[in-house]
Amino acid sequence: MNYYDRHPVDIRLLAVAVSLLLSGLMVFFHSTPNDDAYTYIRTAEIFSTDGFAAAFAYYEWATYSILIGCLRQLLGIDLFTAAYLLNGLFYALLVYSFISIVKEIDDSKRVLILAAITVLVYPQLNEFRQEVIRDIGFWSLAIYSLWQFMVFGRTHSFHNVMAFCLAMLFAATLRAEAVLYLLAIPLSLLFDTRLDKKRRIKFTLQYTAVSLALLILAILIFRLGNLNLVQLFLDNFSVYTPFISSFLFPTGAESLELGRAIFNEHAANYSSEYLALFILAGLFAILLANLFNGIGGPFLIVLALGYFRKFLAIERHNFIPLLTILLVNTLILLLFILVTRFLASRYTMLFCIVLSIFVPIVLDRILQRSEGKNNKLLTSRIIAVFLLYCCIDAYITFGNSKNYLYDAAEWVSINSEENTSLITNNHAVAYFSGKKDNYDLTVRNLGEAEILQATKGSLIAVETNVDMTQLFETDAVKSRVEAVITFPDENDQQLIIYRKVVD
Repeated sequence: MNYYDRHPVDIRLLAVAVSLLLSGLMVFFHSTPNDDAYTYIRTAEIFSTDGFAAAFAYYEWATYSILIGCLRQLLGIDLFTAAYLLNGLFYALLVYSFISIVKEIDDSKRVLILAAITVLVYPQLNEFRQEVIRDIGFWSLAIYSLWQFMVFGRTHSFHNVMAFCLAMLFAATLRAEAVLYLLAIPLSLLFDTRLDKKRRIKFTLQYTAVSLALLILAILIFRLGNLNLVQLFLDNFSVYTPFISSFLFPTGAESLELGRAIFNEHAANYSSEYLALFILAGLFAILLANLFNGIGGPFLIVLALGYFRKFLAIERHNFIPLLTILLVNTLILLLFILVTRFLASRYTMLFCIVLSIFVPIVLDRILQRSEGKNNKLLTSRIIAVFLLYCCIDAYITFGNSKNYLYDAAEWVSINSEENTSLITNNHAVAYFSGKKDNYDLTVRNLGEAEILQATKGSLIAVETNVDMTQLFETDAVKSRVEAVITFPDENDQQLIIYRKVVD
């Protein structure tokens, strides 16, 4: 027996090391930050200068930004590097927890290797490594909590209860819906057939009591710091009140206008009574499309194959917690899309991450079926090619580079005086040029009045789109500005910098 047989390497730690390496590469080769990133970075700046309460006053979900600010102060790095480092730590936690959940279901070495590869090459998940969003922390903490809950089902250890509750409460400071998971997931203990009825009720009540006690304690602690968590949550949900009112109680004029826009004026007379049904069907289709985008075609094929071949079956006590989080997430998504009438793919990611837990299990069972048959080698090669394709899809970008935005920001910084004003509709130019204090408030479309009121000599950096092209073709604007330089070049006018020449 050699050293490696006597001291087996934990596959989870190797996967975490690979995840940290991938995140580290993102620091050096990251793409242009997403628009939401600038809100988090601005809040982190406010935290660094004005403190905890000021950060929450500026942005109610400031926890993620505060963590970024803490890393900046601790390590002396810039805010974006701190954000990518924080994301790297969250991804490491997610990877470790994901494989650990699979280990609770099936601890064979091959399954764990497949689990490690699956989570590291999951295209839709790993594409978010380049984005600065609080959702990454929410996903990782939720998956960690789910793992701790599943471990409790096996060990009945109180420290797993505490780990689950604390992690989910931490997740709730990133996304409010974590509170629903905190209260709902322990209910799955009522269906754990390994326990008698009395112990099921006892453990469920224990979880609920600890969850509520810690929740109340957190509210009191934040209250000592002059932060009212309850009010923050209420303020956050109040944003959706106009959407709810519009959806449940539309005026006659609103219904008529919407009916005419969808069906045309003549058809609206006959089809308007089915408007609600039409909208519900459309919103449900959007939800399905986002779920498809979240899980991705390759993983969906594996899961569909697993379903039809009956490879998805796992023990009841492991399945129920997974099903609970899927059902709660589905309810949240349905309510969100009904109220707001839109949905981003990242909102479906927790659902899809939990669903992807079945992917390595299905792949392993496909390999099991091929053993002893002539197609074993072919099956292994097909799975290898499948995982390689996912890896390429996750980490190699075939779209157009946006490095010209950094070039544009640098040009503005070099070719302007200290008192030169900058107007722009691009967050990256606003931030990296150093010319805009409130860079996070940058909007996609500029208004004519904003340009006309600008002082002579002001620079106007415009990322082109249909609305902006039309605006700068109007006589009022065109006669007052001149184009100075185009990025990336004259043949590909993605961003144009104008100078105001006439007041």
